[in-house]
Amino acid sequence: MQGEWDARNSNFAASYEANLTFFIQAVRTDLGEPDLPFILGRLHAEIYKSPYGISQVDLEAVRTAQENVTNQVPNTSMVDSDDFPLISDFIHFAAAGQLLLGQDFGVAHLAMSRPEPMNNPE
Repeated sequence: MQGEWDARNSNFAASYEANLTFFIQAVRTDLGEPDLPFILGRLHAEIYKSPYGISQVDLEAVRTAQENVTNQVPNTSMVDSDDFPLISDFIHFAAAGQLLLGQDFGVAHLAMSRPEPMNNPE
């Protein structure tokens, strides 16, 4: 669950997709696990309202990059956080939002970890 800093800078936002793809590959290589499941949290759509200089245009660039990586990098999943409540700074999740984030990360991990059911040719 990261990317807010990248949404503060147009150059960082433009590089986010390539950087995230490289990061996932590097972690998998370093751990010797080429198929390691990777779950990312999509940035909340309203963090541009925060006082931290996040532009709506750069936020959308990062969110699109997160979606693209999820669709293009095998064994990668994304949790959408748009429905999770934020605190008044519009960047950090409220307690309920943190719990929902953890729950959805767990559900995503279980979905990625379960073996495919075997077809029984009866």
